[in-house]
Amino acid sequence: MNSPTAAGDRAARHLTPEDLAGLRAGLDEQLRFHRERSAGGRPAAPAPARMVVADVEAALRRMDEGRYGGCHRCGLPVERQRLLIVPQARYCAPCQRLRAAPRPATADPVPAAAAGHPVAGSATAGRRATGHQAADR
Repeated sequence: MNSPTAAGDRAARHLTPEDLAGLRAGLDEQLRFHRERSAGGRPAAPAPARMVVADVEAALRRMDEGRYGGCHRCGLPVERQRLLIVPQARYCAPCQRLRAAPRPATADPVPAAAAGHPVAGSATAGRRATGHQAADR
């Protein structure tokens, strides 16, 4: 994972101050929208809407704490394009695929989709193998 290509990939995913400002504005707008919809004596928001609000609030907290943009599972940066599309994303694309993959009871605990990702095994082993520490827990 220390190849020049990997280093370039990580650099390409880096968020600029302008990216962060735009992402914060989008998250603030989402939060305002959901809060306005649930205000004014309306019935409680459905569970999915409450989950979106919790995810947005958590992303804003991570921004405030300087921990935004790191994958919760492997600690690598979440891809810039992914964050621009889903600013509250907590996982990089490979780890999100791992989380979404069906888990057979007797099969290998790591789906084939993890091939090539530095943390195809446990998150701890992956951090040791790549030298990355998860900053966003």
